[in-house]
Amino acid sequence: MKWTAAADQLLVTLWGKGLTLEGVAEGMTEQGYEVEKNAIAGRRHRLLKKGTVFDERPYRSPQPRAPSATRAIREVKPVDHDEGVEYLKNGPNGCKAILNKRGSDGLAMCCGRLRYNGRPYCETHLKMYCNIAKEK
Repeated sequence: MKWTAAADQLLVTLWGKGLTLEGVAEGMTEQGYEVEKNAIAGRRHRLLKKGTVFDERPYRSPQPRAPSATRAIREVKPVDHDEGVEYLKNGPNGCKAILNKRGSDGLAMCCGRLRYNGRPYCETHLKMYCNIAKEK
């Protein structure tokens, strides 16, 4: 479609009535213009850039969403125990639980005990952080 001054004015008028893009497209189609809503959105954007003023539309808040099921998240707090290991020096099989201690380099210390069944924590911290019962 070739946009004319009359088509632009019709777009501004229909938009000022509070119609959606689809509504503006239907209104313009009734007036003899073959135009899709994407073309209207693009033309409106170009008109705004040229300085055309569109009437303010009342803000419509989005439809409220249905409440989602939220999981209870446990807060993981650092714990005090043993000497620990500097986090960066912890081996691949060491517990990753952060302690309330700092190493000589100023970084946090971690538990460092042997991990439980390949998990990231030792048995003690696994029970504290993950609510996993001891496997048999």
